[in-house]
Amino acid sequence: MKFTPLPLNGAYIIELDKHIDERGYFARIFCKQEFAIYDLVTDFVQMSTSFNKNKGQIRGMHYQEEPYAETKIVRCTSGSIYDVMIDLRKDSPTYNQWYGAQGSPYFKYQNNL
Repeated sequence: MKFTPLPLNGAYIIELDKHIDERGYFARIFCKQEFAIYDLVTDFVQMSTSFNKNKGQIRGMHYQEEPYAETKIVRCTSGSIYDVMIDLRKDSPTYNQWYGAQGSPYFKYQNNL
């Protein structure tokens, strides 16, 4: 996996390292050891998925305060996504800043933003 830091502290674009052959490809989407190198959360309590059947579907911002804060991993497996994150952590050097990106496929890590 290739981790590219984003302008917000603790956020990354994660590019999959695809091993391609005549059948298609294989790639890890999570590796505890590689996530730990970047000081990212490696102990996930919950993982969820969503599917939008209509083009242009909008979903709202998600925010949880401690002790319910969650790390987010966003992945677009089909189609395209425009994803926005806002850093609301008052102790963060990028507090109150936002970042948006469009991609397909897309995989992004947000560390308790």
